[in-house]
Amino acid sequence: MRTTVCLLALVAAVFILGCQDNSSLNPISDQQLASSTASLSKPKPEIILLKGVMLDPGVPFKSFTEISGQVEVSLTGQSLCDLTLQADAELKPADYLDIDSPWSVSSSTSDRFKLFPGTSVAFEKVYSIAGRSDGTTLHLSFLVTRFLKGNKRVVELTGMWLAASGKPRAVAVATE
Repeated sequence: MRTTVCLLALVAAVFILGCQDNSSLNPISDQQLASSTASLSKPKPEIILLKGVMLDPGVPFKSFTEISGQVEVSLTGQSLCDLTLQADAELKPADYLDIDSPWSVSSSTSDRFKLFPGTSVAFEKVYSIAGRSDGTTLHLSFLVTRFLKGNKRVVELTGMWLAASGKPRAVAVATE
């Protein structure tokens, strides 16, 4: 009798556990699979803010230009890296507070390079400025560093300046 009661309790426990809904055994839908693989394959882009005042070599008498915008940075790969920079910014003369149509930069660049642990790679990107007819361009310099421990990679903005064709480089004078 004791064996029958134990056997009956064991069968009841197996029946109760077997009838529970186990969601981890349910099949994955195509939509769930696509969203999970998309989040794995596309890293969240970094945003570098562009804000400051630069000497404008395209305008006489030491004029200054304000910049406001951002660079969206996407860096993939470990030793062989792909770097995509999407720059979007507005520029306007610092002397004029109410300019109707500020100048703009909207451009994307891509680079492939080798980056080993403990090394850095420097880039300088040149962007044309829409609305300017004097050939002045926006220059942004970046430093990509891969640290020795943990394979951490960092993209930094190391400089920004305006340059006119045939004139020397003018550096940023203030940033926020």
